[in-house]
Amino acid sequence: MTLLLALLFFVGPLEEKIDKLLAAAEAQQAHWGIHVVDARSGHILYSRNANRLFQPASNMKLFTTALALERLGPNHRYNTTLQAASSAASSAPTSSGQAAPLVSASRVGLPSLTAVSGAVEIDASGSMAQGLEAEESASGGADEVRCSGPSPDIWFVGPGQQAGVAYVQLYLMNTDSQPATVDVSVITDSGVVAGSADKGITVPPHGLVTESLAQYASGSGTVAFNVQTSRGRVAAAVWAASAAGARGSWLPPAVAPSTHIVIPGLPAGSGSVRVFMVVPGSANAQVKVVALTPQGSVEPIGSQAVEAVPESASSFALASVGSTGSAVELTASVPVTAAVEVTSGGSSNFSAATAALQEQGVVAGNLSGAGAASSVELTVPGAAASIRVAVTSAAADGAAVSASQVVAVPAAHTVTTALRPPAGAKSGVPFAVTVTPLAGSGPVYAARVLSRNGAAESIIGVESALTQVRLPAVRGSYSAILPLPASV
Repeated sequence: MTLLLALLFFVGPLEEKIDKLLAAAEAQQAHWGIHVVDARSGHILYSRNANRLFQPASNMKLFTTALALERLGPNHRYNTTLQAASSAASSAPTSSGQAAPLVSASRVGLPSLTAVSGAVEIDASGSMAQGLEAEESASGGADEVRCSGPSPDIWFVGPGQQAGVAYVQLYLMNTDSQPATVDVSVITDSGVVAGSADKGITVPPHGLVTESLAQYASGSGTVAFNVQTSRGRVAAAVWAASAAGARGSWLPPAVAPSTHIVIPGLPAGSGSVRVFMVVPGSANAQVKVVALTPQGSVEPIGSQAVEAVPESASSFALASVGSTGSAVELTASVPVTAAVEVTSGGSSNFSAATAALQEQGVVAGNLSGAGAASSVELTVPGAAASIRVAVTSAAADGAAVSASQVVAVPAAHTVTTALRPPAGAKSGVPFAVTVTPLAGSGPVYAARVLSRNGAAESIIGVESALTQVRLPAVRGSYSAILPLPASV
């Protein structure tokens, strides 16, 4: 990473502060080039590897952000766009592998959806667009994939061929009117796959591109995919199955690698549980594994740490943590990310590491009755939390009906809350749940579990559904400089 700053003010021992930051474990996983200059005097305030050549980071975002703040102002709001690969059914989605158009559909005040060959795009504007959330469900009504928005850096972690997955398809969806460029890298239990990086995949405007990743899963027990967008905005999804046309699953995206991650949503009475983890950095990982249950924290593999080699993916089994819902907490010496596979009754469900909720989280499609039951698992690894759980549906006349309760979750616990439609809701209509951590609460992680006849059928990680994006306060003005060639 190259950091170029022109400072207008200098306060405090800058050199000591920067050196302390770079000495932290998180900073050891990157190469740093820093050159800090006093914009008024031209004096060099700090320099490290200033003349070393680096692959540039996304420095243009500095200019874009500054221009947006100046021209649009800090209170400007953008419309929300969400995408998902289509045909979330019991068999793998079909696609010709060619670019397929996406159709954008919107109506002021009410989100609307149009499905076309290969993909679904949802655009919304007006008051109902705030906190928009959508999932795509199978014909039986079970949610199988959360519709996610574009992101510049997306991770997927899951089983390889040795763990029963031989068919892997990557779906890349461009939501804008300009071409987008995507790079994909692969890490397995054998390390970084040589030549695996698909560099410069072009996704046409409002188009869908599919890539087969099966060759990278071949011979591996664990595989991780890192999808990075270098130009434009792209959403990604990964379908994994034992073979083409066989029943499979969407792999949920995992949070970016970190030294502390939480995987919520292990259903009650989970059968076989396996953690799939990737260490993308260049240092060995020592990982402490804790299960957060309704009874508190337990160590499902004992007090010893899991050791993982750098630039590799691995997996390990977890002992059953009981008949109640739980979450997995990983604390590592270096950044990692992970997902779990829960196998019960011959079927598998996946849950991935998620971010703590900000403002609120929403799951749109929940079922109750006729053998179906929905619940939300609330996990609090740190300080205790009070969480409002609200359900919303429609009455027979179309009017909205809702109900809510406040759930108290002690520190280092998981609490499972059953979800039922509010009184007056039309029978058989899916209902939404909104999870809102109240003021003063510690970090909250959540997942929705849908069961049918007592067996878990779907796990959806609850993601933040923001109604506004807060920008940091701006003081004075920003300026950026370009590095001078070494010969100048």
